[in-house]
Amino acid sequence: VSCSCLGVFLQGCHHLFAILKSSGMSVFICGPIPTISRGYERFSRLLSLHSWLQSACRSHSFGFIDNFNLFWNRFSFFRRDGIHPNRHDSSMLTANIRYAVQSHRYTSMVDSLPQT
Repeated sequence: VSCSCLGVFLQGCHHLFAILKSSGMSVFICGPIPTISRGYERFSRLLSLHSWLQSACRSHSFGFIDNFNLFWNRFSFFRRDGIHPNRHDSSMLTANIRYAVQSHRYTSMVDSLPQT
């Protein structure tokens, strides 16, 4: 991603966050899902996006739904393409979002999963 594209993206995010903050509603931002075996550069970009969104949500008092840690290194959660969750683990994603929204804790089910 070039610097100009990144600048436009961040400017757009800040504008969106300002609109969301002024809405007076509870806001939740769903973090990215890591991919499997798609190379270091892609992983690095997704991890950077994850970290930036998590920090931005914290500074704006938005809920952040952590999908990265839930799906990280769980090969069985993905279809063969290494990008899309399989049918069973699409349900895991849905449950993670539901858990975060219903509990109003700005974390995820990651906190309650055993470490592998």
